[in-house]
Formats: sequence, structure tokens, C-alpha cells
Amino acid sequence: MKISWPKTLLLLICCGAVAFELWHFRSSPKSASTPNAQQHKPDFVLLPVTETSALATFFAGQKADVGTWEPTVGDMNDVEADLSQITEMSKRNPDPNGHIDNPVNYYRQYGAIVVDGRRSLVLNAFCSPQNEWRKRLVTVIDGGSCYWQALFDVATRKFTKLSVNGVG
Repeated sequence: MKISWPKTLLLLICCGAVAFELWHFRSSPKSASTPNAQQHKPDFVLLPVTETSALATFFAGQKADVGTWEPTVGDMNDVEADLSQITEMSKRNPDPNGHIDNPVNYYRQYGAIVVDGRRSLVLNAFCSPQNEWRKRLVTVIDGGSCYWQALFDVATRKFTKLSVNGVG
């Protein structure tokens, strides 16, 4: 049986698409939430650009030169793989309410910002899902270690500027 080149090309494209989907499924983070939670969605989200300005202002200040960028899947995998740095950083906090024992147990929002030419991911974390948390920045005053933020430098793969909310 002779297969024409268009059919061969279509078959190769389909195989490539299936391989990509299998790789993407395999590399997706495992949910660390309870079994009753939405199991097929990851516990983190990259916020739309419209939501990143508040996060950028929090870390960079009002007068900083701030822009945005589009992170790759690899960038997101890097920041997720390095979350254990948060635990180590929080141990240096003298306030016991400021300790973050297991950052993967938090819902995490990321914003991709450029501050003074350096690409960073800002992280906003909280204990339980909020309405529209996958689309809108969650901001809370107080709340203790249930709410915290940090800055991740993509070039150095280091978290800096950990900020844990105060207890109200």
C-alpha cells in the first residue's frame, strides 16, 4: 500500500501533537491540595499582565522602571522546583507566625515582571482558594503565614524579598 506524502506529513504532525501533550501532562505539577479539591488543575497560575502591576509595585516601588515578559514552561518549572528556598528564608524570620513550612501547600499566583532590566517572577501565596484566584490578584491585609509574597530572579534562580503578612 502506497501512502502519499500529505498523509505522511499529517501523520507526523499528529504524532508530534500527541507527544507534546503527553510531555506536557507528565511535566505538570502534582496537586498538593486535598482530594476533594479540583484535582486536575495545578495549584498555581500565571496571572494576566493586567494583574501584575500591583505585584510589581509591591516589590519594585512606585518609581521603578517595570515591564512584563512571557515566561516559558521551563521558567515556571524552575520557580516551582525552587520553592523549598521559601522555607529556608522563612526560618530566618524571628516571628514564629512568619514561618512557611511547606510552600507547595499554598495556592500560588505568579506575575512576570521586568524590574530595571531583570526578569523576575513575583509570587503571591495563600492558604485557601479565593473567588477567581486564577484570574485576579488576591490581596489580603493581615492573615499571618496564610498569606505571603516573594520575588524570584529567573537568571539566578533565587527567591528574595519574602514578605509574610502580619497577624491581625
